[in-house]
Amino acid sequence: MRRGFKPRKPGPLPSRSVIMAHLAGALRDVAAEGVRQMAEYPQAPPGQVYVRTGTLKRSWSFDKPRVEGNRITSEIGSNASIAPYNEQVQGERQKPFFRARNWRNIEDLQKVIDEKLPAAAQKAMDDAFKLTRS
Repeated sequence: MRRGFKPRKPGPLPSRSVIMAHLAGALRDVAAEGVRQMAEYPQAPPGQVYVRTGTLKRSWSFDKPRVEGNRITSEIGSNASIAPYNEQVQGERQKPFFRARNWRNIEDLQKVIDEKLPAAAQKAMDDAFKLTRS
């Protein structure tokens, strides 16, 4: 036996519903952070006369996470009914003009998800196991 290592008896396992609820909460938190970052406008260039209305910011939202079998999904997006120009500003067809002015796009959103979701999911699993064993 290695020094300092003490084997522990396995405790009770959390139920599937407890695990999925914790993971759905983690996904909700990461989706909310992604929406927050996408809705944040970059600093206006000096001398800009256009007054920002906040419409694009308000167009971003996410669906409540859905549990379907062993999958948990949530959709994040910008509503084109509210901001029909969203594709050119932050979407897949983002114009170089907007990228040059530091507008985030969906690739940036994917980076947020890729960076934050693994740690959030691990914490959710840890919390589910602690809840069961306390």
